[in-house]
Formats: sequence, structure tokens, C-alpha cells
Amino acid sequence: MLNPAIGLNGSHITINIIDGFSLQGAKNTGYSVRNRKSCGLLSYLALNRNHRETRERLVGLLWSDRPEKQARASLRQSLKQLRQFFEELHYEGFDTGHVNVTLDPHTVSTDLSRVVDLLGRNVVSEPLLQLSNLPERILYGFETLDQSFAAWLHVVRQNWNTVIVTELRRIIGDVHLPGETVQAAAEALLRIDPTHEEAHRSTIRFHANNGNTAAALKQYNELWDILDRDYDMEPELETQTLIADIKAGTFTPAAVLSPVVTTTVQGSTASEPAVATEAWYPTIRVFPFLAGGIDPHDAMAGLVEGFRQDLIASMVRFRDWIVLDHAQQVPDETGNDWTLSDRNKGYSISGTHYQDGDDVHLLMTLKNLQTNRYVWSERLRLSHDNWFAAQREFIKRMSASMSIYLTAQHLSQQIASHALPKDAYRPWLSAYRMIWSWDPQKRAEAEEIFKGIIERFPDFAPAYSGLASICNTEQVIYPGFSASPERLKTANHLSRTAVALDPLDVRSHIALAWSNGMIGQHDQAANHHRLVYDLNPNNPTTLFSCACGLAMCGDLDAARDIAGQAMSLISSVNPVQWAYLTSTRFVCGDYRGCVKAADSCGEALPMVPGFKAAALGLIGAEAEAVDAGERYFTFIRDRWQGEAPCTRESAAQWFLQHCPVKNNATRARMREGLAKAGLPTS
Repeated sequence: MLNPAIGLNGSHITINIIDGFSLQGAKNTGYSVRNRKSCGLLSYLALNRNHRETRERLVGLLWSDRPEKQARASLRQSLKQLRQFFEELHYEGFDTGHVNVTLDPHTVSTDLSRVVDLLGRNVVSEPLLQLSNLPERILYGFETLDQSFAAWLHVVRQNWNTVIVTELRRIIGDVHLPGETVQAAAEALLRIDPTHEEAHRSTIRFHANNGNTAAALKQYNELWDILDRDYDMEPELETQTLIADIKAGTFTPAAVLSPVVTTTVQGSTASEPAVATEAWYPTIRVFPFLAGGIDPHDAMAGLVEGFRQDLIASMVRFRDWIVLDHAQQVPDETGNDWTLSDRNKGYSISGTHYQDGDDVHLLMTLKNLQTNRYVWSERLRLSHDNWFAAQREFIKRMSASMSIYLTAQHLSQQIASHALPKDAYRPWLSAYRMIWSWDPQKRAEAEEIFKGIIERFPDFAPAYSGLASICNTEQVIYPGFSASPERLKTANHLSRTAVALDPLDVRSHIALAWSNGMIGQHDQAANHHRLVYDLNPNNPTTLFSCACGLAMCGDLDAARDIAGQAMSLISSVNPVQWAYLTSTRFVCGDYRGCVKAADSCGEALPMVPGFKAAALGLIGAEAEAVDAGERYFTFIRDRWQGEAPCTRESAAQWFLQHCPVKNNATRARMREGLAKAGLPTS
């Protein structure tokens, strides 16, 4: 129930979302919104770029655990209460149309946006200096409102963290600002991340410049203690050199930090607070790790490949670079195989491993492909015991070689030890690789491994998302196979559990997005596809998946934009990515582009030749369409796993039934195109 206090004096409201929720009028008069779902709805709209969202997506965000009819009724009731509330306050900026719900962006603001606006003017406001880790206090207490809302909230907090930290780093690196301003920014940074060495060094210099050597030494000791106690690390060489100079009396003001790329604060489709339009992210190409005297089929070789795959999975959690998996390529000597500008060639990671008794040694190198020079190398002893420590150390040193700063806390948060024992972790790695095998026996084996790990370690999120991915994909890679409703619901439950356990793992959100689509919950699917994008908009593989998923959910403009972004990041598209693009282009109405993508893909997935045949039919290429339809039928018939014999009609029906398209008009176009290709559906 809503409890308006007095009439609103003015036409502007402020929604306070730091440390909970409250609403203020133009003269800072407070108003109480007692319905927590309504608070969540207003907060979501206030943080959204356009301050607008569809009714359907709001249902999926706030009532994801309710039956559809009940959820829609709950939304209507909430909107009715909000309309009454704002009418009594004489606020006209809240609009509830038949499709969209909107807050007028000219009449609403948030306390969070004010904090960042002030940072842009080099003012560190009180909330940053009073609260511990302000980004984590965004909508504090609303984590249990709804599982989908909680997943969105975790991503929102991470994105605003990135913006605030970037602005604070800019301030402490600005030599022209007063020392007190720089020190305030350093203090705020340390409240967000106590391991931030740039902020520690800034504070140490501040004290040293003021002749307070004792305070400088105390600051250094605090840094040493937290790194040693929580991360088993030492301060960086630059920090140790700084404190040595202070002790020796040879300290002089240090050079300022390199300029940090700043961003303009604005929203995105999923409440991303900043879009770094000026930023450039280096591309990192991860090549196969070559065996030196090890049988490539040996278990040790499997361990190394597992480490490589897990390293890539860890790297894509960082938004500081673009990661490309060159699994089928061996690096050349020049790096000139890619038709990219020098600026975008980026770096390559390659490795060679060899066995010494029970140990595996891995020599990894980082190469600058623009200068054709090796900039760093590292020799690792690889074992289960040091698996995650080796990843953290490698990524830390690699980022330093590229002049990218990652704190100990950030590394630890993104590469957390899954705490699986050796006898469980290796099988999980094996099962994870088998997900993408089309061999039914291997996938069945992987399914049993995942189930066993879940039984033993119920908090291990990747096992849930891995098992859900098997369920999600089997009905689109095995012609004639249809998953039971119970199995699809199980996949959805597994995906939801994975997101709840690790809301920042892209794999969990991908599994849940596609699982929602498979059971017809397209608006919830779209919400999670957007969260996948927000978690890392620089990963081409996830971008292709997002684009395809959003196209299936009916958001064609976003699908086109994201597909274009994915294509701009890479010069070589692999067959699975072409398969995503084939589907995306068809659903978006780009039939000629669909045919081109299908030709580039080949027959990587059974649905690809079906999309090609339908697209040819719709553009009027009748002879080519019939020929493509015949090839599709032959392809499907040879791989048919249905109980009844495969016919042209059943092959077409399978295609239509297992493509999770929301829009009936799109499905009608698919049916029409297939019929023109000689594949009738009735």
C-alpha cells in the first residue's frame, strides 16, 4: 500500500536508491512508498537509460516466480496504486501506457546519479566518504525482492562500481587538483576496495608531502597486512620503492598516474550506468597450449587444456579487454594473419607445457602483435592446489604488461576458488568440454558427472549451468528429438539456481536466458540476455548469443545492434557464431544476409540449412530454395532421432517447434519460406 504524505510542491522527484529506497519532492519533502515491488519498479525505471520499460518485461523482472496471469494482475495492481499515489502528489511524469511504463526523464533524478555528476566536477560527496563500498549499498535490502530483480541488481552494482572507480582514479591521477580533493578520492576508493594500491600510494604521498612520515608508514603497513592476510600477496614494487624512499628521506613527489579513460554517465538497455564510447579495449587472442613431449591424449594434456579453457572463462569476466579463443589455430611468427588495423591486433597468449614427474610445467608468453615483440613470459607449475592462484597471478602480470590496473580484491572476486577437490574438478573440466560435443554418449556422460558434482557440492554454480546447457541444446542439435516439459522445467530450475549462486557468471545467465526462451518466458529471457551483455559487452561469443536471443524475444533493434558490435570486434567468425548470426538475420528480416551467414557456417547445426532454405524461399529464389530444402531434408533425415520416420513435413515441423521465437508473425514467415522450399508443415 502507498502512503502519500502531502501534495508535491513542484514537478520533480528524486528517487534515492543508496542504502535502500526513498522518494523526495522538489523541496526535499519525503514520501513513503510501502509496497516494495513498487519501489523496485520505480528504481528500475529511474536507472534505465530511457526511463521506460514494457509491461511484459516488468512482469518478468518483479514477479518471475508467479504464474503469468497472476503476475500480470500484480503488475496492474501496482501500477494502479502508483498512479493514485502520483495523482495525489500532482506529479505528471509517470505514464502507464498499454505497452510501456515510463518516468519522464526531465522530472526525475537519483541520488546515485548526483554522486557521479559531482565526481565529474571533481567533488567527492559525503556518501562516498561515509559508506563502506557505496556501489554495494545500491538498493540495499532489495536483494530478496525477486530472483530476476536480484540478478539485475548485482549487475547494476558492478557497473556503477566501474563508473565510480574510474572517476575516482581520474581524480587521484590529476596533478592539477588540490591535495585535499585527491586525498578524498583516495579515501573513497579505499572504502570501495581496500586493496587499491593506487589509492594507498596516493595517500602515502599525501602524508609524505605534509611531512607526516608516521601516517605514511601506517598506511603502508595497513596495505601490507590486508594483502598478506587475505590474498597472500605483497605490495607492488612501485609501492615498496615509494615507502623505501620515504624511510630513507629521499622521497620526492612522484609522477602522476597515466590518464584514465573517462566515460559519460548514462544508462543502457539494462541500466548500465556508463558507455565508454571513447575507450579502446585491447584484443587478446588465446592460442592452443602446445605439448612438449606429452601425449595430447594423456590426462595431463587434458588438465592443461582444462586450465586454458578455465583461464578464458575467467578472463571474460573482466571488461578491460576483448578475449578471442583461437582454439583451432597455431600462432604464426608475425601476427599478420588477421585483417585488422595495427591498433586492433592487440596481444596473443600462447603456451607450451611439459611433464616433470607428477608435475606439469606451463610456459606462457604474451606477445604484442603490433610490434611483434614478446612483452612478458611466465613459467607456471600447474596443479589442482595452485589452479586459481596461478590464474590470478597470470592475469595480474598480464594486465600490468598491458598497463591495465587490477586490484587484488577485484582479481579475487572475479577468479574465486570453487573449492572443488582434485577428484571432482578434473571430471568437471572434462564434462564442461563434452557439453559442446554432439556425441550423445559423451553428453550423457557429462550429464552424470554434473549431477554427481551437484550432489557432492551443491554450491558449485558452473555444474548447474553446465547441466542446464545440456538440456537447453539437445532439442536443437538432435533432429527429431523433443525434450519433455518436465526436462525443460528442470533446466530452468538448474539455471535459476546457477544465477542465484553466482549472479555475475555469464554462463549462468546464458543458460537461464535460453532456458526461459525454451519454455516460452520470452520477456524473462530478454532480461537475462541483456544482463549477459551488461556483464561483458566486449566478448564476441556472448554477443552473438545475446543478439540471437534478443531477436528470438522480439527485440530486433537491439539484436541488430549487438550483432553488428560482435562483427566489429573480430575478423574471423567461427561456425557456431555464424549459426547464431544466421538465425538472427532471418528473424530480423535480413534474408539475403541470412543466406550469406548460412553459407559461411556450413552445416554446423541442423537448423542452419533450414533457415537458409526458408530465406531463399522468401526472397523468391524458387529453384535455389527447393534445392536448399532438399539438402536440409537429407541432412535432417540422416541424423533423425525421432520415433516416427522422418518425412519432409516432420522435418519442417521439428524446425518450427524447436525454434524459440516469440513473434507469431516471424513463425508464419518461417512456415511460408519452408513451404516455398518444398517443406510443407501441414
